[in-house]
Amino acid sequence: MRLLLALIPCLVIAGPLIGQSPQPAFRHYSTDHGLPSPEVYDILEDRKGYIWVSTDNGVSRFNGYEFENFGPEQGLKNNVVLYLSQGREGRIWMSTLSGNLYVYQDSIAPFAYNDLLLNHRKEFQQVGITYEDAAGNLHIGLNGLGVLIVDPNGEERLLRFKGWGGYLLYKIEGETIPVFLTKAPKGKPRPAIVDSYRLPLIFYEDSIRQIHELLRQDYRPIFNRFEGGAFRGRYDFFSLGGIGFLFENESLIWSDVYPHLVITSFQNADNEIFIGHAIKGGARRYPGISSIPTNNYQEMLSGYSVSHIAQDRAGGYWFGTTENSIFYTPNIDYEIYNRQMGLSEEYITAVEVKNQGEVFIGLDNGEVYHLFVREKKLKKIYGHPEEDVRSQVFDLAYDPNSGRLWRAGSSLVYFDGGAWAAATIYKPSGEIDRPSGFANKRLFLNVAQNALWGCSSGARGFAKINAVSAKSEFSTSYLSEEVRGRTMRVFQDLNGRVWVGRIEGLFEWKSDSLKAYGHLHAGLQLRVEDITQMKDSTLVIGTKGGGILLWKPDQSFQQISTEQGLTASMTERVHVDEAQNIWVGTLNGLNLVELHASGNPTVTNITIADGLPSNEITDIDSKGDEIWVATTRGLARLPRIQSKNRESTLPVIEQVRINGKKIAIPSLSKIPFAQNNVEIRVLAINYKLNGQIKYRYRLQSGVDWAFTQNRSINFSALAPDNYAFEVQSQNEDGIWSESAFLHFEIRPPFWQTWWFGSIAVFLLTSIVYSLYQYRIQQVRKEAAFDKEVFQLKQLALRSQMNPHFIFNCLNSIQGFIASGDKANATRYLSRFARLVRSVLDSTQSNVIPLETDIQILENYLELEKMRFEDRFNYTIEMHHSIDPRKIRIPPLLIQPYVENAILHGLKERRRNGLIHIQYEKKGDSLLVSLRDNGVGFFQSQSHKDQSMTGHKSIGMTITHKRLKLLDQDPSDDKVKIEEVRDAEDRVIGTSVQLQIKTMEEIDSV
Repeated sequence: MRLLLALIPCLVIAGPLIGQSPQPAFRHYSTDHGLPSPEVYDILEDRKGYIWVSTDNGVSRFNGYEFENFGPEQGLKNNVVLYLSQGREGRIWMSTLSGNLYVYQDSIAPFAYNDLLLNHRKEFQQVGITYEDAAGNLHIGLNGLGVLIVDPNGEERLLRFKGWGGYLLYKIEGETIPVFLTKAPKGKPRPAIVDSYRLPLIFYEDSIRQIHELLRQDYRPIFNRFEGGAFRGRYDFFSLGGIGFLFENESLIWSDVYPHLVITSFQNADNEIFIGHAIKGGARRYPGISSIPTNNYQEMLSGYSVSHIAQDRAGGYWFGTTENSIFYTPNIDYEIYNRQMGLSEEYITAVEVKNQGEVFIGLDNGEVYHLFVREKKLKKIYGHPEEDVRSQVFDLAYDPNSGRLWRAGSSLVYFDGGAWAAATIYKPSGEIDRPSGFANKRLFLNVAQNALWGCSSGARGFAKINAVSAKSEFSTSYLSEEVRGRTMRVFQDLNGRVWVGRIEGLFEWKSDSLKAYGHLHAGLQLRVEDITQMKDSTLVIGTKGGGILLWKPDQSFQQISTEQGLTASMTERVHVDEAQNIWVGTLNGLNLVELHASGNPTVTNITIADGLPSNEITDIDSKGDEIWVATTRGLARLPRIQSKNRESTLPVIEQVRINGKKIAIPSLSKIPFAQNNVEIRVLAINYKLNGQIKYRYRLQSGVDWAFTQNRSINFSALAPDNYAFEVQSQNEDGIWSESAFLHFEIRPPFWQTWWFGSIAVFLLTSIVYSLYQYRIQQVRKEAAFDKEVFQLKQLALRSQMNPHFIFNCLNSIQGFIASGDKANATRYLSRFARLVRSVLDSTQSNVIPLETDIQILENYLELEKMRFEDRFNYTIEMHHSIDPRKIRIPPLLIQPYVENAILHGLKERRRNGLIHIQYEKKGDSLLVSLRDNGVGFFQSQSHKDQSMTGHKSIGMTITHKRLKLLDQDPSDDKVKIEEVRDAEDRVIGTSVQLQIKTMEEIDSV
């Protein structure tokens, strides 16, 4: 549990040595991640779940995201902290090399009675382990002196052990404080290192219970005590001068050569023993106490001085080193085979289990290794006939009948009799194609039939090879293009049916042809990456995009994808173990699928959060209770039985900011309405997920959750209300935690309060009469407006059919009659009557079809053309997008501008006058353009004929007002009048543009 560093200089820093034992997948935390120093002495998990780390440069607290460091600026004046312990009420005690104690409770402060330690400073070497008992008494190990006990009032009691040297195991409330008693009395020299001598080992609990004299031959004692589990307080183990000593209930039960100095030790709930060694001795993991004498252990972190070992409440293990910071593993039971084990690289492409003691490993660089599991040895299988010796190993298959190991790569070869040989692929003619035929991606070995199926993701399809003769029985390379397409997997089921997985889906090889099955299920139309089978004949089909499909041919399908819990629906490998569990490998992790009688599967995700070296799975195999998983960063060996973590850490509300200002959470209950930008910072501690924790939150119960991986959740411009912020965190198995709540209220502004409402009601009552009067005035204004509109309408009608125009028309008719031109008189009179009737009809509606308005305008133009003896012509053009039967506009809006062009613009022309009218659509408005080639608008206005002075032409003014009333728009851009000029700036006509809002009904315009 603890370390004693009597001689710190002996722990020199050096690089790791390569070991030969499989290791768990370690995650390394160093100064690059925020630790203040690589020299770590102690590790402790507090009651809240934080990991505390002591170093030679201060103390750090880790929350799974970042390290928070404590040094002089935070109150820790003495930086070298050797020991950590947790006392009552969660206080963290820190023992420093300087001889002072510090305590953390919300902040760091010196121990109130450090002066008591100062009084004894010349007598002890270091402040050792500190323990705070249930009564608040502090028990402080003083290396070289004894134990100092300080009560909460500052009263001290010193347990001094006289003599020139020895070792003390001081026991209190089931805990043990180890103390060196190495300070020699005055006048007594320290013995030489080469001397052999005996030193006392004292067991103390309330009083001296046992004293042992131990033979040793050097002067570097480092020892520690086991804690935890069923053996708590029963066993002690330490080493002296190359000898290990094991005590049970203070009785020595074993001692023998032990090559390392013990710094720390730990016993977990399963009674496994972990021992950390000094001087780069790494750590050992023993199955139990009885394994120490039998030398049965797993070696870890070889080449490091392991200063402390701790297990967190989630089962993860933390190893502190004095050379390279911290190593963490979420699962100590996963064994990883990588470069440390002796592999030339860690990208594993294939794994084939021969038996529970032997495994074959294929690498991306083309090499194949033979692993002897129990002996923890690797043997490289050298040499093979391929030209490119670095060709990737795509697959391996072991034939127990012949003892051959088949290897798929750029060619198909097998290892037999200590050498590699190539399979032979024949052409249909019987000629040899070439040794090895074609590159194989996957292999399937039917042991009962001595048949080896190989397939290629290239254009050559697949082949069947006799596993005894190593010669092909047939190959699709020389068949049709449909058959020899890219093939990902060939599998022969228990009934002898041959299934082929291709990029187009699932097929069956039958009667020398492929039968497609994609019509049976959409998932079978996806790329089929892998196929295997369960004992009940259920096919397990791995697809790209659809997860896995479970199918008994001619029966129903069951699909399992991300919706059922897979880490990804893009599968790489599927495997069925001996217990008929399905293992699914993806590029996002491994999945264990357990089928139940109810039909609902249980999916357990296994990722780097659980101890895999990588989430990129390349192959899976098993034997008995062991699963072997090939990844891009090593080969993992893990137990078949995996359990889901049914609990997720309850998140805490770590910090709240209002409008950017940090506030104390207890004072959050009521917030002024103007301070309604709220930032809430949450924290859930889960070291397995390495800062990739998913959160979901909401502001009111019953509403949908919002999801995030950010710890800061922001709410902007919240409305006044009572809020119950609720947040949950998700663990590595997708389980959501209970909810953490934060209740707060954003107060309404004063004008939404009850007293302001009362005042408002009073004021409202007081001004009712004024509002009533104001409304009366508004009604009168509206009535006046309606009256003005009506008058404008009447004026508009009169302006169109003014007496002057009627007089001129009648004179024209009379002139035709007097001249005897009865035909023109009749035609003119007919048009005049039609025009008058059309105008009178149009006055019955506020809007008329555009088609009708154009007919009225044409009648008017024809009459004026006849009256002026064809001195002008006109054209009417309409854009193709306009349907004149569907568009409705107010009547007679354009006629005044046409009249003005004829009477004033063209009056000087005796011939070749021209009026051009064009209709276009612009949004919900009609854009009418009128252009003439007369004298120009402004010139005609200043030179009107004296004969017209008696006629006030107000038609255009009234029309302009009507156009503005249509849109209720006071702007003057509804009518635009411009003079048209040529290149020499001479006036050559007038252009008028009208913008008319089209609608179904326009009142009183």
